[in-house]
Amino acid sequence: MGIWREQAAEAEWLPGLNDWFGGATGAAIVAAEQALIDELLEDSFGYNQLLLSLVPATGAGKAGRVQRQFRLGSSLQLQSAVGVDGVCDFQHLPIESESLDVLIIQHVLEFVENPHLLMREASRVLVPRGRLVVLNFNPLSLWGLLVCAGRLRRHSIWQTHLLASRRVADLLGVLDFQVDSIDFAAHAAPLEALRRGAARPARPGRIQRRVPLGCSYVLSAVKHRARMNPIRPRWQSEAFANVRPIAAARNTPSHLRNR
Repeated sequence: MGIWREQAAEAEWLPGLNDWFGGATGAAIVAAEQALIDELLEDSFGYNQLLLSLVPATGAGKAGRVQRQFRLGSSLQLQSAVGVDGVCDFQHLPIESESLDVLIIQHVLEFVENPHLLMREASRVLVPRGRLVVLNFNPLSLWGLLVCAGRLRRHSIWQTHLLASRRVADLLGVLDFQVDSIDFAAHAAPLEALRRGAARPARPGRIQRRVPLGCSYVLSAVKHRARMNPIRPRWQSEAFANVRPIAAARNTPSHLRNR
């Protein structure tokens, strides 16, 4: 899936990213995303739901009616008291194959060394018909342009992969996923952040969420796997339908054997 941008060490950008998510603009974007996640996973169910997120505080892992919901993060996130349940390498998940019903990846794909490896891990750990939710910044937006400008600064926290929703959808198609929705969030998040005491952004309307100019997007996909049902060839049953055992044929009288 192309050549990925070389990423700096996590210790160089994660503290600054945490501060940004805690600021007005970051909080407004996360709140708008949360409104979409709550609606998207409202009817989800199953046994295990995993959240992978670089957002310091989020309720994304508590959406839906899945029995067991947990969150994994990096060792640096654990030291920062983000609230993770365990430590992992995002590109090599310590999860049993086909054991998750729901997997949420929130602003992780942009910062890992190789997003393709993480997507392959997502395909591995999800059960057939399991749901994958990916949240990324939208490069085809005003906010995406600001992120591009930020990448020009040395030691910027925005040394990220800029992944358009269509590019992620194409990759998931190769990995046996079917994308069923792409919603865009936080169209006016920077403006909301300027308002003093701004409340949680309202849930975007059906038309607004289709406008691909939001600061971020929420992509939902279902893992599909073709069933392997062996089909017995018709000739196999017909070829041996009238065959008699050799011993029985020898005991048949000669005048019947010649008929």
